[in-house]
Amino acid sequence: YQDPVRNFDRSKVKGMVAQLISIEDKNKFAAMALEITAGGRIYNVIVDDDSTGAQLLKHGNLKRRVTIIPLNKIAAQQLDPSIVTFAKNLAPGKVDTALSLVGYPEELERAISYVFGSTFICKDPKTAEQMAFHKNIRKKAVTLDGDVYDPAGTMQGGAKPSGAGILNRLQDFKNARHEHAALCKELAAIESQLAETDELKDDYMRLSRELDLAKHKLSLVEQQLSYSSYAQQTTRLEEISVELAAQQALIPEATTKHALVTQRAQNIGKEMGEFSQDKGGKIKQLKKRLSALKEALPKAEAKLKECQRVTQQATLEKDEIESEISDLVAQAESSDSAISAQEEERKEVDATLARTKEELDTKQAA
Repeated sequence: YQDPVRNFDRSKVKGMVAQLISIEDKNKFAAMALEITAGGRIYNVIVDDDSTGAQLLKHGNLKRRVTIIPLNKIAAQQLDPSIVTFAKNLAPGKVDTALSLVGYPEELERAISYVFGSTFICKDPKTAEQMAFHKNIRKKAVTLDGDVYDPAGTMQGGAKPSGAGILNRLQDFKNARHEHAALCKELAAIESQLAETDELKDDYMRLSRELDLAKHKLSLVEQQLSYSSYAQQTTRLEEISVELAAQQALIPEATTKHALVTQRAQNIGKEMGEFSQDKGGKIKQLKKRLSALKEALPKAEAKLKECQRVTQQATLEKDEIESEISDLVAQAESSDSAISAQEEERKEVDATLARTKEELDTKQAA
């Protein structure tokens, strides 16, 4: 149909009876009987009220003749509960109301009752005959094979009507649509997970690149350190340490020599005072020797001072180089810490990717 008026609310048209009811798998055995029960009413169209029905008939440009069931006007037909109880006691396990075998939205109860509410579905002809002609029941009954027993006295049966089985086909179609909708929903969820996985993959690739870059930078730093002042200072420190040890080893010897020279000069001076009057030749000899020793003394003192200066300079240079080495070691440790942090982050990303892949594999396997 087409909208009978502008801005027509299509929710007012509920649909065809056959499309609005459902039959559970456990009740499919009665599909033929239910189809016979509904008859032509199975193609009736349910609307919310008679005004909507009138609009459709007048301006809906309908392609074929239809019967419309307005919910506000239709007279619902339902079997009396006492009759239903009597019938079930009369033929236990062999009779059900047609209305109890179909499912439908609650808002459509009046219309569905109009179609199915006054009929019994029976498992065999004998039970159907009882439902139709027993004086305490006298209601229309339909067998599972589609035979109809009417309390007015008529019976219908024989070959199945053309188009029989439409309810089963419609139910299969509805089940397929529901399954399709569920699969579409599951597919959307999987696609969403895949999108999240792609994001995690991008993060993983980015972190991996950053980690590789950090490792490369560290290797460059280590290479630069091997050719830079760090290695040179380390080598120089070793040389100074050797030289310092050598100079420190000379200090005791120079100190001893200085003390000996000083003592010898004092002894010679004393001897010169003792023999100044009567040992003229010896005095001259001693004076000459003393002069030689005095001349040697400044050189010894100078050598001692030079040793002390070199030792002090080497010590200062050694302290300075050790400080520089400490700074370089601290920088290397900082680089190691950064690399360790990035490695931990990469491991977390790997774990997340593994969990996501496991969930995806589980869903795909299901």
